[in-house]
Amino acid sequence: CLSPDGRFLAYVAWDFPNMPWDGADICLIDLNESSMSSSYSSVRHVAGGKDESVMQPTLVLAEDGQPYLHFISDKSGYWNLYSYNIGTGEIVNVHQVDKDMGEPQWKFGASVYAVDTTTMVFTYPEEGYNHLYTRSTSAKGDASSSRVKSEFNFFSSIRLYGSHLLYLGSSPASFPAIVDYNINTNEEHVVYRSGELKVDRAIISVPRQIEFPTPEGPAYAWLYEPVSRKEGHPSKELPPMIAHSHGGPTGAATPGLDMAIQFWTSRGYSYLDVNYRGSTGHGRVFRNLLRGKWGVADVEDIVSASRHVAEVLHLADPDRLAIQGESAGGFSVLAALTFSPGVFKVGASYYGIGDVEALAKDTHKFESKYLDLLIGPYPEATQLYKERSPIHAVSSIRSSVVLFQGLEDAVVPPNQAREMFEAVKAQGLQGALLLFEGEGHGFTNETDRKCLAYQESFFARVLRIKPHAPEKVEHDNMQECNLKEGERDA
Repeated sequence: CLSPDGRFLAYVAWDFPNMPWDGADICLIDLNESSMSSSYSSVRHVAGGKDESVMQPTLVLAEDGQPYLHFISDKSGYWNLYSYNIGTGEIVNVHQVDKDMGEPQWKFGASVYAVDTTTMVFTYPEEGYNHLYTRSTSAKGDASSSRVKSEFNFFSSIRLYGSHLLYLGSSPASFPAIVDYNINTNEEHVVYRSGELKVDRAIISVPRQIEFPTPEGPAYAWLYEPVSRKEGHPSKELPPMIAHSHGGPTGAATPGLDMAIQFWTSRGYSYLDVNYRGSTGHGRVFRNLLRGKWGVADVEDIVSASRHVAEVLHLADPDRLAIQGESAGGFSVLAALTFSPGVFKVGASYYGIGDVEALAKDTHKFESKYLDLLIGPYPEATQLYKERSPIHAVSSIRSSVVLFQGLEDAVVPPNQAREMFEAVKAQGLQGALLLFEGEGHGFTNETDRKCLAYQESFFARVLRIKPHAPEKVEHDNMQECNLKEGERDA
């Protein structure tokens, strides 16, 4: 970014095998002391390192004209907001808290805070839900932080324009919206909603965050309980439950409104969105717990979380547990079904990674060394990659599986899904493979709807539940095997 007067340039850089959330540097160049033809010998290292994640450098001028550089760093163990006085070299943690104010920088343009000459704005979670805070940067202003009163509890794309604060806000009961908040009047105005809720709010399942044990301390999950038990099983029974593994794997499950989740809870399922070890939002130590253990720690935690809900909290039927995930989450699904056989009765993998060695061999530059820290350096750790790949242990699967795969997927070759299906078929298990022309690593809404309808029918058959709308899903490129009529009477 450039300073408002055009004098300073700040940027983020990192070296492989690190990703920016592992370790990065923020550097500063005084353009008045350099020329475009020079090597920029005046480059100043401000913050970061191989074991410190930094992000979103923002240059502002104070009321007295003094230039400041603001940024997010996890040097305290959590992503906090810092201020660097370019004149004096002093660095200050603006609002120290053992909470993450940042998020993994998967894409350009993310804005987790905002600052200008007089005001700064930031957000961090409390008991899982985020809150937004403002703070004066003026010498005459109140240095304390003030919480914004908002109908939303998850905030992103935060921007400041004078006395107006703009952000994307979402909540468990409302779709994301562009919001304008007037700092002077404390009034929040929704500029545009991405969608209107067309169902009664009473049937929206609002999640609660639960804690469950792991070998290295607690981990977390969002539990959505069914809002109705009329669909498919009597109310006296414990509901079936779907455990979900988020993508990334450096990412997090968040509680914003997701109608795909509500699809399941309105049909009598519980839904468990797991933040396994390695997920973001719980500090650096927790985030690093997945290092060297992808395909192990995540699977252990999804299994542990599911058993905790079923056997400790008694909120799900332990004999009717299911699992689903997409991409990296699909890898966790296949790994759970392969290396922890029998825990889940059925799984759904959406373009899931079956061969992590193939991913290490052929991926784009940004992620080209990502697996070095998650599994081990490649090719030195080739044997470990083979051991972690479900594709090499498919004979261990004891559960029914449905696989959804795009034929244009450049990340996961479709042949991996075909091999998984053939292995399920050979063992006499119920299975299905749906291949989609023109779809890549991620599906369009129309394909997503078709997959969801088929998944409900498939899960209902395996778990012996009467589906909400038992209709046959037509698809040209679909294979099924060993399907049994197992629906329970309504």
